[in-house]
Amino acid sequence: AVKGNYLKVVQILLVKGVNVNTKDRSGYTPLDYAFSDKMKKLLKKAGGKSGKK
Repeated sequence: AVKGNYLKVVQILLVKGVNVNTKDRSGYTPLDYAFSDKMKKLLKKAGGKSGKK
């Protein structure tokens, strides 16, 4: 949902309690894949952090 920039879907997932800091096999979190400022702001507000080192 983050890669597709689906803000509404991400909002619903956050309300449902998904872990905003789940990492993929490469160690990246949803925030690392966010490209729009609105998505980044939404994820950061929910406690999202980068998995990049």
